[in-house]
Amino acid sequence: MGHIALHDRPAPVQPAHVLCSKLDRALMLFERVLKLNPSNWQAMWFSGKIQQRLGDYTAALAWFERTYQVNPSKAASAQEATTRVQPFALFGALLPWTS
Repeated sequence: MGHIALHDRPAPVQPAHVLCSKLDRALMLFERVLKLNPSNWQAMWFSGKIQQRLGDYTAALAWFERTYQVNPSKAASAQEATTRVQPFALFGALLPWTS
Protein backbone atom coordinates (compact mmCIF):
# COMPACT_ATOMS: atom_id res chain seq x y z
CA MET A 1 0.00 0.00 0.00
CA GLY A 2 1.44 3.37 -1.03
CA HIS A 3 1.50 6.77 0.63
CA ILE A 4 -1.01 9.47 -0.16
CA ALA A 5 0.61 12.76 -1.09
CA LEU A 6 -1.01 15.78 0.49
CA HIS A 7 0.58 18.10 -2.07
CA ASP A 8 2.86 17.71 -5.07
CA ARG A 9 5.81 19.76 -3.86
CA PRO A 10 8.40 18.92 -1.19
CA ALA A 11 8.51 20.89 2.03
CA PRO A 12 10.91 23.84 1.76
CA VAL A 13 14.20 23.43 3.55
CA GLN A 14 15.18 26.48 5.54
CA PRO A 15 18.81 27.59 5.68
CA ALA A 16 20.41 27.21 9.11
CA HIS A 17 20.66 30.97 9.68
CA VAL A 18 16.90 31.36 9.08
CA LEU A 19 16.10 28.56 11.52
CA CYS A 20 18.43 30.01 14.17
CA SER A 21 16.87 33.42 13.68
CA LYS A 22 13.40 31.98 14.23
CA LEU A 23 14.56 30.07 17.30
CA ASP A 24 16.19 33.20 18.72
CA ARG A 25 12.93 35.10 18.16
CA ALA A 26 10.91 32.36 19.86
CA LEU A 27 13.32 32.38 22.80
CA MET A 28 12.87 36.14 23.13
CA LEU A 29 9.08 35.71 23.14
CA PHE A 30 9.25 33.04 25.84
CA GLU A 31 11.42 35.37 27.93
CA ARG A 32 8.68 38.00 27.63
CA VAL A 33 6.11 35.44 28.75
CA LEU A 34 8.25 34.65 31.79
CA LYS A 35 8.50 38.34 32.70
CA LEU A 36 4.70 38.44 32.80
CA ASN A 37 4.30 35.06 34.48
CA PRO A 38 7.54 33.81 36.10
CA SER A 39 6.03 30.44 37.01
CA ASN A 40 4.94 29.52 33.48
CA TRP A 41 6.56 26.10 33.23
CA GLN A 42 5.57 25.69 29.58
CA ALA A 43 7.62 28.75 28.59
CA MET A 44 10.54 27.36 30.60
CA TRP A 45 10.19 23.95 28.94
CA PHE A 46 10.14 25.39 25.43
CA SER A 47 13.06 27.69 26.26
CA GLY A 48 15.01 24.57 27.24
CA LYS A 49 14.02 22.80 24.03
CA ILE A 50 15.12 25.80 21.97
CA GLN A 51 18.47 26.02 23.76
CA GLN A 52 18.90 22.28 23.22
CA ARG A 53 18.22 22.72 19.50
CA LEU A 54 20.69 25.62 19.35
CA GLY A 55 23.34 23.44 20.99
CA ASP A 56 23.58 25.36 24.27
CA TYR A 57 23.20 22.33 26.53
CA THR A 58 24.20 24.17 29.71
CA ALA A 59 21.41 26.71 29.21
CA ALA A 60 18.99 23.93 28.24
CA LEU A 61 19.80 22.04 31.42
CA ALA A 62 19.22 25.18 33.50
CA TRP A 63 15.78 25.66 31.90
CA PHE A 64 14.79 22.03 32.48
CA GLU A 65 15.90 22.29 36.11
CA ARG A 66 13.78 25.44 36.56
CA THR A 67 10.85 23.68 34.90
CA TYR A 68 11.13 20.80 37.34
CA GLN A 69 11.43 23.15 40.35
CA VAL A 70 8.28 25.02 39.34
CA ASN A 71 6.29 21.92 38.39
CA PRO A 72 7.77 18.67 39.76
CA SER A 73 4.70 16.73 38.63
CA LYS A 74 5.97 17.01 35.04
CA ALA A 75 8.44 14.14 35.06
CA ALA A 76 9.31 14.80 31.42
CA SER A 77 11.40 17.83 32.40
CA ALA A 78 13.57 15.75 34.72
CA GLN A 79 13.81 13.00 32.11
CA GLU A 80 14.79 15.49 29.40
CA ALA A 81 17.48 16.98 31.61
CA THR A 82 19.02 13.70 32.68
CA THR A 83 18.87 11.70 29.47
CA ARG A 84 19.28 14.19 26.65
CA VAL A 85 21.00 17.31 27.93
CA GLN A 86 23.03 16.64 31.05
CA PRO A 87 25.70 14.47 29.39
CA PHE A 88 26.41 17.24 26.85
CA ALA A 89 26.29 20.00 29.48
CA LEU A 90 28.69 18.13 31.76
CA PHE A 91 31.02 17.36 28.86
CA GLY A 92 31.06 21.04 27.90
CA ALA A 93 31.76 22.05 31.50
CA LEU A 94 34.69 19.62 31.69
CA LEU A 95 36.34 20.68 28.45
CA PRO A 96 38.30 23.64 29.92
CA TRP A 97 39.80 21.30 32.53
CA THR A 98 41.12 18.78 29.98
CA SER A 99 43.60 21.07 28.28
